[in-house]
Amino acid sequence: MDDAKRESAKTEHKNLFQQERLASRVLMLQYLYGCDCRQTWSATPEELDSFFALTAEADEQISEAAMKGGVKRARKLLPQLCELVPQLDELIVKASDNWSLRRMGRMDLSILRLGAFEFLYVKGISVAIAINEAVELAK
Repeated sequence: MDDAKRESAKTEHKNLFQQERLASRVLMLQYLYGCDCRQTWSATPEELDSFFALTAEADEQISEAAMKGGVKRARKLLPQLCELVPQLDELIVKASDNWSLRRMGRMDLSILRLGAFEFLYVKGISVAIAINEAVELAK
């Protein structure tokens, strides 16, 4: 394989990886928001199966291959994330001046939970990456 093809394959792999991460973050954010609306923080295999059957579709931004990888990553991380919501909420409250959780919008709070979870508990995610991705989700 020549250098141009190798570089192209490398770029394609990187793009797929980034799309998978985006897909997993979008799915986890949607799941967190739903949990917050229901005030229940569980992520059983049955609940995840039902959720992904309804939501995990490729679109113009996320390819089918990336969505498949995103579902796999989200399925792996969501049970731990849901279990850690009380601890994440404590950290968010401590870091929030004059803001209670009740005052925060559900989507904003879900983004904060996801970002905090990623940089505290997900290997390979730095604070800078977690903040950047949270900002992108908020847009």
